[in-house]
Amino acid sequence: MHAYIETIHENPIIAAVHNRPDLERALDLRVPMIFLLNTDIFSAKEFVGMALSAGSHVFLHMDLIDGLAPCAKALDYVKNRIGPSGIISTKSALIKYAREQGVFSIQRFFMVDSASFDQSVKSAKKIRPSMIELMPGTIPDTIHRFADEIDIPVIAGGLVTTRQQVIDALSSGAIGVSTGKKELWLE
Repeated sequence: MHAYIETIHENPIIAAVHNRPDLERALDLRVPMIFLLNTDIFSAKEFVGMALSAGSHVFLHMDLIDGLAPCAKALDYVKNRIGPSGIISTKSALIKYAREQGVFSIQRFFMVDSASFDQSVKSAKKIRPSMIELMPGTIPDTIHRFADEIDIPVIAGGLVTTRQQVIDALSSGAIGVSTGKKELWLE
């Protein structure tokens, strides 16, 4: 089992941060796993460095870096110049390339209907990301069904705002929950 997956098993709340104050708060709380969302090419390296220096694992959402397109060359740049613990993306081709480059990759899937569920399972089995994030994270039945279909660790994210939603997601088969709700970061 990868060390990042073990960290999530031990500390299932993942801080989803959107800006410097959120990052600083997560680091003050010593959150061990951080998803860095909505960054840009000028701040990404600094924010990743801050998190790594504080002892947190930090995953950079490739689709949400202002100034970089989520493509192979951007991944090469992020891997070699920014150096996060890993990446997050909704793009199957990018996840596949990341895996080929030895980058820990989390693929985000949005569950909106049965077709998106079926397509996501098919894609996960083919691409084999390091981990999967299902969104929204408030869909315990779907999380349970998805986790039963694949042998890849699943985390839940999106719209998670209460302790009970965290418990429901974890009880449904997710190994962790990403949330921007700071009050839950200490749970």
